[in-house]
Amino acid sequence: MIFITAKFRILPEHADRWPEIAAEFTQATRGEPGCLWFDWSRSVADPTEYVLVEAFRDEQAGADHVNSAHFKAAQRTLPPHLAETPRIVNMNVPQDDWSLLGEMAVQREGWAGTAGAVRPAAGGFAGLRCLIRENSSAASTASRFWRAESCTRYAPTRRRAERLSGRCGSALCCSPRDWR
Repeated sequence: MIFITAKFRILPEHADRWPEIAAEFTQATRGEPGCLWFDWSRSVADPTEYVLVEAFRDEQAGADHVNSAHFKAAQRTLPPHLAETPRIVNMNVPQDDWSLLGEMAVQREGWAGTAGAVRPAAGGFAGLRCLIRENSSAASTASRFWRAESCTRYAPTRRRAERLSGRCGSALCCSPRDWR
């Protein structure tokens, strides 16, 4: 997936209306078949800054996006509202959805687990991801994972939260395919 985060600094006189100003572009982009998400957030520290978090299925979907009529229209209509050129981080990421943040695992009644590997207690909800990504550098993103006991790819008798040196049997470890 192509994962993009962009910071937009809006002219102060347009900042409160930015969601309305960008609405047509936002809706059209969200309607693209290769768009996984396209979400705006406003900074709590700077009310003139909006952060766009977007993802596209693959390079072709990203190319289709920048070549679309609505993207070309946005290139004309959005810059007059900007205080400066937006800043961007653009990466190819070897997954197709968000991963769980194991370091902030939510403990609820009826759940058992430890930081890094939360699992439902006996009889509880079994919709956990196969693997929970460990906090890792970009260089080792695809090779460091924690296995949850409810993983559909491993025997449940193996110790939970056992460190793995590579991927499980799925094409992308932390994907919805591995939920059960």
